[in-house]
Amino acid sequence: MLDIKLLREKPEIVRNDLFKRNDTEKVEWVDNIIKWDAEFRQLKSEADHLRNRRNTLSLEINKAKKEGRDISKIKEEA
Repeated sequence: MLDIKLLREKPEIVRNDLFKRNDTEKVEWVDNIIKWDAEFRQLKSEADHLRNRRNTLSLEINKAKKEGRDISKIKEEA
């Protein structure tokens, strides 16, 4: 099994080894894995950002409830 870091940082090494073994059909896999990894990292970053925003809104709702303020706008965003 290959480490994803190797594919991210030095995909040419993996491609060259595949060519040496005459596994040319698997060279396309390297490109796909790199693309999917980039998409995964992007989506994970977005999910982390949204989770952080949700947690911040939850704290704001709690604080507003304690102060007796209207929470409908904050709740709607959450």
